[in-house]
Amino acid sequence: RKILVLINPFGGTGQAVKIFNTIAAPMFRLAGVETEVIHTKYREHATEIGRALDVSEYSAAITVSGDGVLHELINGLASRPDWQESCKLPVGIIGGGSANAMGKNLDTLFPELATLSIIKGETRPMDVFSVTQNGTVTYSHLAILWALLGDLDIESDEYRWFGAERFTLAAIIRLIRLRTYRAKLYLLPSAETSTQSRAETIDIAPDRPLLSHREGYRNHGPPRIHTGPDSDYTDWRVIDSTFTFFVATNLPYISSEFLTAPQSRLNDGGMDVVWSETMNTMDGFRTVLDQGSGKYRQFPFLRSERCKAFVLEPEGWRGILDVSGEEVPYAPIKVEVHPALVSVIAPRWLDEDRMTGVKNVKGH
Repeated sequence: RKILVLINPFGGTGQAVKIFNTIAAPMFRLAGVETEVIHTKYREHATEIGRALDVSEYSAAITVSGDGVLHELINGLASRPDWQESCKLPVGIIGGGSANAMGKNLDTLFPELATLSIIKGETRPMDVFSVTQNGTVTYSHLAILWALLGDLDIESDEYRWFGAERFTLAAIIRLIRLRTYRAKLYLLPSAETSTQSRAETIDIAPDRPLLSHREGYRNHGPPRIHTGPDSDYTDWRVIDSTFTFFVATNLPYISSEFLTAPQSRLNDGGMDVVWSETMNTMDGFRTVLDQGSGKYRQFPFLRSERCKAFVLEPEGWRGILDVSGEEVPYAPIKVEVHPALVSVIAPRWLDEDRMTGVKNVKGH
């Protein structure tokens, strides 16, 4: 069976088409791998393709893009009525954006390595998280960014031509006038289960899509045990405060250079939530300058929690919420991890402990 290739000709530094034509396509031909190529034309085009795809016709679906188009593809596959079958289709990426976090997390940052990994076709299970917002459920793989990091990721778009260094440039500009945001943050740590969550586990059949008359939408996809339409998160840990820094990540790297969660792994059933209520401009510079080592987590102005679900309720209307590189409405969000939901193409040489410099401890 052939491989579906989705190319985003507009993203990042605009190199995706060139990367495929000059590197990936010749390697696929030499390996005898048949491909079907589609150029994405607009935002969420890859989501539409993922939802309509006859998965039986393909051995895998990959993107040549930044992290946003892979997010769209995963969302399309996971939000189908037959999500249990569609999510078995292996997904992969050849980095063609400016951040290329997924390539870094898979140790395939160079397109030659990514293409070789896809030709080999070996896969590993990967967690996905659902985002419920304004009566809509989407699925993604990378991170939720808000406050400083959300501002940097979205506002740095005007510097995309600068490549990965666009974040550093934007950080210098933004940190000079650091913004503060008010919100309530509800956390369900990985080691805990709320009373309401246990009740919902009994009520929801794993192969039945949810129907919520109250919220007015039908959700095709895995059941949201902790963040469904009738969930109650008032007994979770709550932080009602001002925030200057916030990231919730499903994977170690949120860009090719920012090691955000050294102990996070592809399939560990949780997200690392990191935030600061007291970070000032100098603290922000310390964090940005230390982004490659992951040791910033030890700074006293940062707090963190390992979670299987969380709810963020920002106040006001001025701010940026970013889901895996894509801006979403500035409104409350409910996030839940769905363990091992998809299969991601990953090379045999991927050693997550070596890559992050930290040995994973389950339940960290």
